[in-house]
Amino acid sequence: MTTDGSAHQLAMANALLDRGDAQAASERLAALLADEPDHVSALLVMARAQMTLKNHDKALVAAGRAVEIGPDSSYSLYVLSAVLTALRRHPEAITLAQRAVALEPHNPDRQDRLAWALMGAGTPGLPGAESAARAAVALAPTEAEYRVTYGEVALRSGNKDLARSAFHDALALEPDNADALHALGVLDVALGNEWNLARIARGAEGLASALRADPRQQNSRAMLEVGLRRFLSRTGVLLVIPAYIGFRFAHDGYPTVARWLAVAAVVLPVLTAGWFVLRLSRPLRAYLKMIVTSTGQRRALVLAGLAAVLLIAAATGPGALVQWFLGGAALAGLLTRLATVTESNARARAAGLVVPDYPSKLILVIALVAGTAMALLCVPAAVLTGGDPGFVVAAALAVGAAGWSGYVLVKRRRR
Repeated sequence: MTTDGSAHQLAMANALLDRGDAQAASERLAALLADEPDHVSALLVMARAQMTLKNHDKALVAAGRAVEIGPDSSYSLYVLSAVLTALRRHPEAITLAQRAVALEPHNPDRQDRLAWALMGAGTPGLPGAESAARAAVALAPTEAEYRVTYGEVALRSGNKDLARSAFHDALALEPDNADALHALGVLDVALGNEWNLARIARGAEGLASALRADPRQQNSRAMLEVGLRRFLSRTGVLLVIPAYIGFRFAHDGYPTVARWLAVAAVVLPVLTAGWFVLRLSRPLRAYLKMIVTSTGQRRALVLAGLAAVLLIAAATGPGALVQWFLGGAALAGLLTRLATVTESNARARAAGLVVPDYPSKLILVIALVAGTAMALLCVPAAVLTGGDPGFVVAAALAVGAAGWSGYVLVKRRRR
């Protein structure tokens, strides 16, 4: 292949990769490298293409060969360091990034790569990552991508306010920066106050904006689903609490109060859901509808429907059955909540996202111990009292909470 031909093939491969067609780019590069196996630029573009395709071992071979040919090329070291970070070989990635910085200390890309390599090493690497990220921002103050890196370092260091400020700075420089939009969305959806539905709605819109800016942002799509599922989970709790309080009133001989609480258990989630949905754009409303009717969410939807039927029955049915209807609704609402939050966490893990475990291990252990203790007290009491509704419902709720908590704890240990 002629030099002109090689340059044309390489330019075409780069263009394909920039358009998101990594497979076509790698096929074109394979033909080029068959003729010129030591073409360093082609090897490095091939490494990037294989990284996009998640073929990290192939990327390692290509980038490693480029470094063998040109050990003093800071860009070759940069690419190989990125591959090693993806392979979680963090000490090697850091060493190569440091070598690249030593060769070109005033190149912001090299400082940026060092920051990401050090972040991969976890907490011990964060001080160095912050220094490298600051250096990149100082070297290129008008480039949004380095602000995003600085925000990521701040976020991993636990400084959410500084992280948010850095992401906003990135958007001020580049309003359609998908990485900054995604990062702000994650802050609102996964790392903020879990009961602040306004923040979750804002985060969902941010994630949708990230998808519009870059449709290839699969992590944004996954986190968007997580946010909307967490909204459904919070709404489920608004059903459980008044239903259970109403059950206790009915059990203690106050059926009228219990009926009003049954109405509240229907109206409160509906009003909250309506308020949340109205804050979403039309496309997000359609997306929420798709999530609600998805296979994984369907069982939660069925349980929520059952709870609603039982609540309506409690509000309008025979007084003698009000406590049973409300107890059943509280149990169905609890199961709805548990099914939704489990699905939310599973979607995040399946997407390869690192989000805080929710609920935390401490909360799960407390729920397991308290639920088990309550079940041990209430199950025998229900038998001894001939099926008293108070003990039966309390036992069912305790068993459900304890069983789910134990299941999640075991599942996390296997992760």
